[in-house]
Amino acid sequence: RETIGRYRRGVPDGGTPGTRRCGGCTIWRLNDPWPMMYMSLIDYYLQPKHAYYYLARTYRPVLLTCEQTPDYVAFWIVNDSPQPIEGTLVVRHLTFDGKERGRLTAEVRVPSGASRRVLRTDELGEIRRRQEFYAATFGDQTLCRYLAPERYLQLKPARLEAELENGTVVLQTDVPCRQVSLEVPGVVGEVFSDNYFDLLPGEPKRIAIRRLPGGDRIVVSAVNAAPVELPLEGR
Repeated sequence: RETIGRYRRGVPDGGTPGTRRCGGCTIWRLNDPWPMMYMSLIDYYLQPKHAYYYLARTYRPVLLTCEQTPDYVAFWIVNDSPQPIEGTLVVRHLTFDGKERGRLTAEVRVPSGASRRVLRTDELGEIRRRQEFYAATFGDQTLCRYLAPERYLQLKPARLEAELENGTVVLQTDVPCRQVSLEVPGVVGEVFSDNYFDLLPGEPKRIAIRRLPGGDRIVVSAVNAAPVELPLEGR
């Protein structure tokens, strides 16, 4: 995700925005031709792996991405759609118990085929890297930026809530929830509209079930939350 975001911005980290460089990444191994453990995106049984969902988000035509240097953290908007885009970028300084310590907003207009460094976080003040993080929102995209290695993040226990409504899983939490995942025990090949994402309090997320070969329940879990089971009626 970091590498693709950098290529799509077209400007080296810390570089001066100007002419956007042409570059990109090739998906070398989309799927496995036989059962194996490999760096593909989809396994032999058509089960999407973590990377499948990460790349699906990272290759969106309009991308919210983050640049981090030793001196600053900045959020960019990349527009590879055929039309100019407009919107509001909101960057919040949050604690792991869900409290907001500050926010910045900016109106954004990015022409087609361009990228823009929109906001730097300098004005939000000092951040405690193990207890706090940045959350940026643009349109329907939310990007959480953690500044400490995963094992040092002092996450708080979350109460993850899940409901099933007409083929859609509705999720919400009371404090920031890290790496929410959906799976169907004993079944391979299920596909959701999104998976392996972070969930913020006060921002319910709806996940569509795109393919479900079988199973009697969906299990929703996260790094800092107990699993929640959703029975699948009629199965």
